This record gives sequence, C-alpha cells and structure tokens, in this order.
Amino acid sequence: MRLARLAMKRLACLYAIVGAVALAAVSFGAEGTTRVLIVTGGHAFEEGPFFQLFRDNPDIAFVAAEHDGASATAWERDDLATFDAVVLYDMPRSITPAQQGKMRSLFERGAGLLVLHHALVSFQDWPDYERIIGGRYPQPPAGHPQVSDAVGYQHDVDVPVTILDTRHPVTAGMKDFTIRDEIYWGFRVGGDVHPLLGTTHPKAGKPLMWTRTEGKSRVVFLQLGHDRHAFDNPNFRDLVARSIRWSARRSGGTMTPRMATCGTFSVVGVASRIGRGSESPELFARICVSRFDNIGRGATARADSGRP
Repeated sequence: MRLARLAMKRLACLYAIVGAVALAAVSFGAEGTTRVLIVTGGHAFEEGPFFQLFRDNPDIAFVAAEHDGASATAWERDDLATFDAVVLYDMPRSITPAQQGKMRSLFERGAGLLVLHHALVSFQDWPDYERIIGGRYPQPPAGHPQVSDAVGYQHDVDVPVTILDTRHPVTAGMKDFTIRDEIYWGFRVGGDVHPLLGTTHPKAGKPLMWTRTEGKSRVVFLQLGHDRHAFDNPNFRDLVARSIRWSARRSGGTMTPRMATCGTFSVVGVASRIGRGSESPELFARICVSRFDNIGRGATARADSGRP
C-alpha cells in the first residue's frame, strides 16, 4: 500500500512538472519577435544613438513613425493592430478626436505602452493623456519662464538612481546606478502608479519610473533618456528592453496559478515565480524531483522501521 501511494505521488509530481513547464512555455516562451512601433515628433533628439539601442535589441522588430507636425498623425496608421507594443518618444501639442480613438484602441486589445522622457510633456490640453501615462509635466505657456523653482529641467546631470521595487520584472536583479541625463521637476504623478525607480537628487522630480494599467494594457513611464549619455548607458538600455518585453507580455508577466502538488509541496507559488521571471521551469522541475525523492526515502525508512 505504501509503495502504491508513493507511486501515485511520483505520478502526481511528474504531472505537476509537465504542467508547470508547459504553462510557462505557453505563456512566456517562443512567442517570436516582438513588433514595436516607435513614435517620435515634436521634439528634437539624437536619432542615430537613439534608434541604435533598438537595433541592438535582438528580441524586437521595430518601425519608426514620426508625426508630421500638425498633430499626432502617427496614430493614423492602418497597421496599429499589428504591433505588440508602442514606444512614445514624441512631444506633439495637439491630437484630434480620431487620433485619440486610435490610441485608445491599444488599450482595448492589451498592447504594451512605454513612455520615454519628454513624452511626459505631450498633449497639454488632453486630460485623458495624463491619466493614461500616469503623470504630466505642466509646460508653462509661451512667454512665461520655462524654468523656475516650481517646474523646470536641467541637462547634463549625474543622476543617482535607486531601485524602488527589486521584485518587479522590469527592475528585478538590478542595482542602484548613476546616469548622466536630464532631470525634470514639478511634474505631476497619478495616485494609481506603481513606482519602480527613484533618485536621491534633491532637485529631480520623483519617481523616475513607474507602471500602471490602462484598460487591458501595461503602461511604463521612464523619465530618463535625453541623449546619447543615456542611450549608451547599459542600465538604461536594459530598462528599455525589459519594459518593452514586460509591457508586451513577452516574459515576466503574472501567470494564472494552477493548483498542483508534489507530495505535500504546492507548485502554485513556484509557478507564479516562473511567471514573474524569477524562477525557471527547469529549476521547478529539479525542486519537485528532489522533493519526491525525499518522499521516497522517507517512505522507505518508515517501512524499514515499521512506522506508518
């Protein structure tokens, strides 16, 4: 009878291994290349080094789209539904109702959104945009000082960056770092954002990076990214790549737990860690095999001693 129970436990464990590995593979493995739309326009930038950081990312295929200057014309593309994620590095002043509708269509189907640096300033007269991205830099009207104690920016600052969430897939495993970049202060931050990065710089606005959910979509904002000092920084590059991957749900997402046991060992916790990217399916398999080996040794010892 003990041997039969042990055999059943071994079988259950093998099912758990297969199920967890298959679930992780379905949710996070072999999804193919992530299609990314990179939107610019309304603000000058160093195009060569900026686009190079995306060319150096082997996991994505990107298309660059620039607004024509009158409004947010990049949103008028007919192929918007083909992209897994959109990166905003633009700063247009106006957006038509039709263009707003095109942007909102992203959130109806769950496409990822990464908002970089000066895109925090876009669409000053569209309140929904502030909610969508989780904040706004309130640009002073023309004729007013653009830099003051209340709101402003400063270039070429050595910014100390602190990791606020060491468990989130976008920042997990990263260490605090310093980057030469532009800082903003006086920007507003929504109450429903989840902060990822901060800074100890006394003048810089905080946080430097956050996430939120809009409809079915994951939204990431990163305040860093002014010029080649940032574009060439390995930490910035890593953050951009991770943000695209996470927002597009390519890896590091939250898996739906499926209850399975290995002996007395529940795999739900490990399966969720696989989903967050902090546990591999292979590691789970080793844990489970080790656990049922221990069960087997215990059952053998009890049988030899006559104990139940």
